Amino acid sequence: MKPDTDERLEDAIAATDELIALARDAGSQARIFLEMARLQLQLELNGITEDEFSAFCDALEEGKFAHDGCERSAAAHARPRRNSDLRLMRRAWRNPQDPARQSRERAGR
Repeated sequence: MKPDTDERLEDAIAATDELIALARDAGSQARIFLEMARLQLQLELNGITEDEFSAFCDALEEGKFAHDGCERSAAAHARPRRNSDLRLMRRAWRNPQDPARQSRERAGR
């Protein structure tokens, strides 16, 4: 990337860090989305493609990486599931403006 683009991305990451801290202090779940936005900015800054990131995530899930030299399974570090509003929304937050999907969901209820 161009140096000016890198600098702008670094500024955006710093601004996102501040927003994450504000959301954390307020106890807002928006912090999660801000953290995802920060990750996306970091991926763009470092030139990591979606395929590379996906392969990395798959390797993590398969336990191909050891933490601190210890062989631990990925299942040992499984996060507990949360009962959040997003789970109740049935993932409508992923693509809420798709009218065809909304009509299918209404018909199926």
